[in-house]
Amino acid sequence: MKLSRRLQVSVLLSTLLVSLILFTSLKQAQIQALADHQLERIIRVQLQIDALSNRLWLLQHYRDRSALDEALAVQAELNKKLSLTPMINPAQRRLLTNLIRLNGNLGSLIRLASQQVTGVDAAQMLQARFTMTMQAMAEDSYRFQLSAMQHSEKQRIRMQSLLFTLLVLSLLSLTLFTLTILRRFSSSLKSLNQGIASLAQGDLKSRLEVDDTDEFGPLSRRFNDMKLTLDQITIKRDQLQYEVEQQTKLLTQQQKKLQFLADHDELTQLMSRHAFKLHMEQGLIRCKRNLTSAAVLYLDLDKFKPINDSHGHSMGDLVLVEIAQRLQQSMRQSDMVARWGGDEFVIWLEPVKSRAETLTVIQKLIPLLCSPIFIDKHAFSIDISLGVSLYPQDGKDANSLLQIADNNMYLAKGQPGSNCYFSARDAEPWRNAVLGQGEPDSGGPKLVN
Repeated sequence: MKLSRRLQVSVLLSTLLVSLILFTSLKQAQIQALADHQLERIIRVQLQIDALSNRLWLLQHYRDRSALDEALAVQAELNKKLSLTPMINPAQRRLLTNLIRLNGNLGSLIRLASQQVTGVDAAQMLQARFTMTMQAMAEDSYRFQLSAMQHSEKQRIRMQSLLFTLLVLSLLSLTLFTLTILRRFSSSLKSLNQGIASLAQGDLKSRLEVDDTDEFGPLSRRFNDMKLTLDQITIKRDQLQYEVEQQTKLLTQQQKKLQFLADHDELTQLMSRHAFKLHMEQGLIRCKRNLTSAAVLYLDLDKFKPINDSHGHSMGDLVLVEIAQRLQQSMRQSDMVARWGGDEFVIWLEPVKSRAETLTVIQKLIPLLCSPIFIDKHAFSIDISLGVSLYPQDGKDANSLLQIADNNMYLAKGQPGSNCYFSARDAEPWRNAVLGQGEPDSGGPKLVN
C-alpha cells in the first residue's frame, strides 16, 4: 500500500475511533443523566411517602376533617408522582406497580377511616393495616431506589469499560499503524540518502532497490535512471566547464538583451515609455534638489501616415529609425529621447538655464528633423508638430508636464504654418526671442506661442 493511502487510512481510522469515543462519552452522559433523573423521582416519591406517613399519624390521633383532607391530598400527590416515575427494567416495573397498588389501598383505608369506625378492635385493625401498608411501601420504595442505583452503577461501569477499551484500541492501532508507516518511510529515505551520498562520491554504478508498493518506488527508479544517464555521459571536466561557461555567457547576453528590450523601443532603439517616465521622475528629483529647470518636448510626425499608406509599413519603420537617429545625434548626453508610441517622440532636456535656451535647442532640432529623408531612391519630407512644457513653471510632476506638452503639441497642429507651441504663460519674452530667428517666408522654423 502506498504511503499516501496508508496516511489516508490512518486519518479515517483516527476519525472513526474519535467518533466512537465521543459517541460513547455522549451515551454515558445520557445514561448518567437518565439515572440521575430517575433517582431524583424516586427521592421525591420517598419524601412523599414520608409526608403521607406523617399525615396518617395525624389522622389516627385527631380524626378531624382537616387531617383527613390533608392525608387524601398527600395520597393523591403520591399517586401522581408514582405515575411519573420512569422505569428501566422489569423489576422496577413490578416494584412501581406494587407501590401504585399499595397507595390505592391507602386511599381506601383513609376513606374508610373517615366513616368514624367504632370499636376498639376495628380501630386497632385499621391502624395495623395503615402500618403494614406504609411499611410495605417503604420497603418497595427502598428496593426501587436500590435497583435504580445498581442499574446506574452497572451502566456506568459498562460504559467506562467500553470507553477504556476504545481508548486502548485506538492507541494501539494508531501506534502500530504509525510505526509501520514510519518504518517504511525511514527505510526508503535511508536508502535514498545512501544513493545520494554514493552519487556525491562519484559512484555511478550502484543502484537503489525499487519497491513499487509506495511512492518511493518511482522515485528510486528515476534516481537509478539519472545515475544510468550520468554513467553514459563521458564528457571531460574541461569540456563540461566550457559548456557551462558558454551557457552562462549566453544567458548573460540574453539577460542584457531582455533588459535592453524592457527599457528600449525594439524598432528605434530609443528609450521606452516606461523607462522614460522612470528617468524623468529621477530627473525631477535632481532638478528639485539642485534648483534647476528642465523641459519636455512632445513631437509628432505630421506627414508620416501617407508614407505608410503609399510605401508600406516597412518603409515607414525605416523613416522612424532615421528620425530616431537624428534625435539621438542632436541631443546632449544629459538629455533623454524616447519613442512615445506610433510616430510620437518625447525629449527630456536637463538642465536648461532659461526658456531661451530651450528655444535655441528647438530651432536647431526642427530643421534637422524636417530635412528630406532618402531611402532606396525615395525622398520623404516630414513636418514636425512640437509641444513644450517647462519645469517648474508648467508643472512639478511627470504626468502634468507630459500632459501639458501633449496639449501644446495638438495646439501647434491647429496653428496654420506653425511647428511648435509653448504655454501661454509669460509669452511675451518668447515672442521677442522668436523674432529674427526666421520669418515664415525665409524657410526658418515656424514657432508660435
